[in-house]
Amino acid sequence: YITKEPIPPYWLTPQESDEISAMQTDLDKYVKDSFASWVSGQTDVDEEWDAYLEQLKVLGVDKYMEVMSNAVFTNSQ
Repeated sequence: YITKEPIPPYWLTPQESDEISAMQTDLDKYVKDSFASWVSGQTDVDEEWDAYLEQLKVLGVDKYMEVMSNAVFTNSQ
């Protein structure tokens, strides 16, 4: 199933934007650094996967997903 808009439009309130701004920066850096480490062979993805998921939670991935999902859902109605 392919849509014309792969990512539905969404708008964040100023409060939501402030709330997730730092989280997004931290999450993006952590994901990119982890991926680079795995691809380069510096670390083993299988050995680090559980710790990786835990660190995502520490960085606020659950809250980030909640805010973004609510924004997409609210604006799609």
